[in-house]
Amino acid sequence: MEGTTGFAPATAIVTGSDSGIGRATAVALARSGLNIGITWHSDQEGAEETADEVRNLGRRGVVRRLDTTDVPGAAAVIDALAEELGGLDVFINNAGTGDGIRSGYRNLDQDPGYEPQRRVRVYAGRCTPHGQSRQGRAHRCGHQCP
Repeated sequence: MEGTTGFAPATAIVTGSDSGIGRATAVALARSGLNIGITWHSDQEGAEETADEVRNLGRRGVVRRLDTTDVPGAAAVIDALAEELGGLDVFINNAGTGDGIRSGYRNLDQDPGYEPQRRVRVYAGRCTPHGQSRQGRAHRCGHQCP
């Protein structure tokens, strides 16, 4: 997978890749030749099924549990996955609440479950590996999340 920029990614982590869009994304990236870090929060079986699909395509699939409401813990999981994969070229933050709301609007100011998700979205760029080097090694930037 190489575009006109010469960027040829070899590894990706897709959060929430135990089902749905996350699984489809992980499998599509594996089909394109990337080794995949697969995360799950409450569906380990689904994550293992995603990993099986990735492995059946001849790519590595590494599975870890990830709780995105624990920002320092989430960063440690991403770092460990990047290390095991041999670097990190693509990071897709697909994890969500999965609350099944299909219509209507939520008053997010009154939803106690929303604040931890907002913090992850706002601070994810400071807490996940980035600053990719040409050697394919990811590193954390050293910023502290509030």
